[in-house]
Amino acid sequence: MDGAPGSISNADNDEPAAREWWSAEVEVPLADFTKTDVKPDGTGHRKNHLPYGVCTLIKGKSADAFVITMAWVEFLQVRLGR
Repeated sequence: MDGAPGSISNADNDEPAAREWWSAEVEVPLADFTKTDVKPDGTGHRKNHLPYGVCTLIKGKSADAFVITMAWVEFLQVRLGR
């Protein structure tokens, strides 16, 4: 994984449990998580909090991604006759 995941939790979430759940779910070691932003309870219009919060994954740009993208562009150009 090129990027570092972070998580967003609500004030009433169990942060360590959420990190462990996300780590297992996206198959990224806990050591690769960067930070957790804890959102305080807001105005009360959202009553249903996600039990494990939200996880943000960041994928860094790499040469492999560029090569794959260019291969698709070339394939589509040939396929479309351009």
